[in-house]
Amino acid sequence: MRSNIFLVFLITITIISASANNENNTSNQLNDERQLVTYTGYLAGGTIAIGIATIITLILSYLAHRKQIAITDKQNKITALMEIFKTMSDEEHRIARSITYQAKREYDKTGDIEVFNIRTRYKEVGITASHFNQIGELIKKNIIPKEEFLDLHADTTILCWKSLKDYVKNQQEKRKSTFYMNQFVWLGEQAEIYWKENRPNDPYPELY
Repeated sequence: MRSNIFLVFLITITIISASANNENNTSNQLNDERQLVTYTGYLAGGTIAIGIATIITLILSYLAHRKQIAITDKQNKITALMEIFKTMSDEEHRIARSITYQAKREYDKTGDIEVFNIRTRYKEVGITASHFNQIGELIKKNIIPKEEFLDLHADTTILCWKSLKDYVKNQQEKRKSTFYMNQFVWLGEQAEIYWKENRPNDPYPELY
């Protein structure tokens, strides 16, 4: 009898111990799972933070790059514009414009378009037309700013355009092409528009 009671006691203890071990194992497993979820959350959060930081860095780098490009572009335009101003003021181009104006005065008196082709002035007429044709091309390609150029040289551009307008038209008809000095034509028209819009109270440029 005593031995049976002792056996039942041992079995009961064993069951209780096994149950306790199972509970401990379950608890440990739950803790491990919770820790895993926590670590996974930390990892996901860190990955998202790194991604956001990377995106912000890329955006800031892009904006800084765009700003640098804009600064460089502005500096290049200023440099190109200064070079144009220098050529407008140099002796060769001043003499060329003066001779071109003389040819225009003679043309107004005689009506003979060939006055622009006289050997003693043909070169200077070509220099004047080509120079403004090149300036028009540079402005159209956004290498030099139109407004800044016309602010200082709209009057000179208009005078040269009015002086050579009929000559350029005559040369285009001879060549059967409007490509000849087409940028000079465009620039002359732009200068006239600029003058009407920005200097309506100033006298229109005229040769004297």
